[in-house]
Amino acid sequence: MFRKIFALIASAVMLTGIASAATVVNIGTFPGNDSNQEPGSQIPATFIELGKFDCDNDSCSTASGSGVAIGSFSYAVTSTSGATEGTFTLNPGSGYELAYFVVKAGNEYDLYQIIGPVVSGTFNWDTSNLNGRNLSHLSFYGNLAEVPVPAAALLFPAGLAAMAWRRKKRAA
Repeated sequence: MFRKIFALIASAVMLTGIASAATVVNIGTFPGNDSNQEPGSQIPATFIELGKFDCDNDSCSTASGSGVAIGSFSYAVTSTSGATEGTFTLNPGSGYELAYFVVKAGNEYDLYQIIGPVVSGTFNWDTSNLNGRNLSHLSFYGNLAEVPVPAAALLFPAGLAAMAWRRKKRAA
């Protein structure tokens, strides 16, 4: 009986440590520049700009990076004719959680929300919603990542309780 209870507790604790996959949702296309918007208008004011890549040339083969976590990001242009599509990566171990990103081209930008915990990963971007114009910049918004409690940390008190229960049972 004790083994069955302990196995159920251990299974439940381990399942809580499994992260769900992130989903990227296009919030919409907006006029102007994302950095000129009122705080909280499209991106909640609780999020900070983690970084921004400004294209240095039309092909965007190089970019100037800035922001508190820009060293945690890298990007690549994959299109062969101009900077109209590519990828960006949030490197593992950055300490930040990505919540939104912006693809800016011409006089408008696309805003994307990332639903789910994202502390690393590679994402695709393109300017198809922006009339296929060349990329102007990518911006990243989020917060410091929460440090997850390992499943083993929750198993430790359960093990202590089981040992105490067994000791009490032997004494009786």
